[in-house]
Amino acid sequence: MPEALPAQNSPRSRGSRRFACRQNRRERLQNSAGRPAPGKRIRRGSNRAPRGFGATGPPNRREHKRDARRRRVGARAHHGYLLIAAAAFCWGSSAVLARAVFTGHWFAGARLVPVGPLVLTQTRIVLAALLLLPVLAVVRRGRLALLSADALRGAALGIAGMSVSNYFYYVAIARTTVAIAIILQYTTPIWVLLYLVARGRQRATPARLAAVGLALLGIALVLGLAHPGAALRLDPLGVAAALAAALGFTYYNIAGQTLATRVDPFLISLHMLLGAALVWLFISPPWRLWTAHYPSREWGFLLGFSLLATLLPTLLYISGLRHLDPTRAVVTSCLEPVTGILLAALFLGEVLDWSRALGVACVLGAVVLVQLRRRASPPATPPLMLETLPPQLP
Repeated sequence: MPEALPAQNSPRSRGSRRFACRQNRRERLQNSAGRPAPGKRIRRGSNRAPRGFGATGPPNRREHKRDARRRRVGARAHHGYLLIAAAAFCWGSSAVLARAVFTGHWFAGARLVPVGPLVLTQTRIVLAALLLLPVLAVVRRGRLALLSADALRGAALGIAGMSVSNYFYYVAIARTTVAIAIILQYTTPIWVLLYLVARGRQRATPARLAAVGLALLGIALVLGLAHPGAALRLDPLGVAAALAAALGFTYYNIAGQTLATRVDPFLISLHMLLGAALVWLFISPPWRLWTAHYPSREWGFLLGFSLLATLLPTLLYISGLRHLDPTRAVVTSCLEPVTGILLAALFLGEVLDWSRALGVACVLGAVVLVQLRRRASPPATPPLMLETLPPQLP
């Protein structure tokens, strides 16, 4: 004889309804979290979204870690852009000061004794080394040594990178103009990109090529090279010196980025400045500076110039190379000629016409373009299908 059904308000009926409600609630929660409900399984061929971000539920632990790592990398990249931009501002300001000291004039009409490129390069490096050495000795409590290989690489970076770039850059300024020297030195993004592509360390993506080309176009517009006949007034030795400065700056970016990723940037800067200072003291002995009888005003200018043009931007740039690859760093440093032109127009009365304003916009656009990161698209996977299975009988 079949069992009689329970009454509508009996305890057994109320318990069955509560159990059914709990089951329905459990199924809704499981479906909202992206998991299959009891009695269902997932197979390929459905349009149901996989488990992860979005409406299907919270991400799993691996996606949490990937997202946190992406945020940390983005924060370090923005930090690197700020450091490189600050170094470019210092270098652009020093270009205006170098022009003033080469001509022997000052902004307020005060006279300065003209200083040559050799003296200016030597004093800025030696004074920066003498200022950084005691400060780091006190802060680091005498722990200034590096491995022998890293110390030699830092000294080579100071000699073949910083010294060569600075000296030939000032020779180009003295023989040609600041505009010609800057535009030829800042062909560095092309040499950096060609080297990295040839070594297989980077890919020549359209965004990188467009950023480099846009930056060079902007520099040419800012420096007025679009005017007819400007390329005919070039000095061969000055052009050769500017290209040598570009090659030195290329080595500075590539070797500096390799060292900065695994060594303290302050120690790299110290060994770089000490190595370059020793070489310059050998080339031009220090008693030549004393026999020149520079007045106190010139020595004060040289001290401030070494802080603005060497010590501060070196620390900023080497620190920025820890967070950026050489191509992005050197394209971001293209803010230097823009800064120099704007400061020259502000303090020296140079004209800023529409072509130069367009060039400033091109350089800023290149800096923004080089910051864009390609987002990897998720791999195409077949859709998932829900297949309803028959409920299992007890």
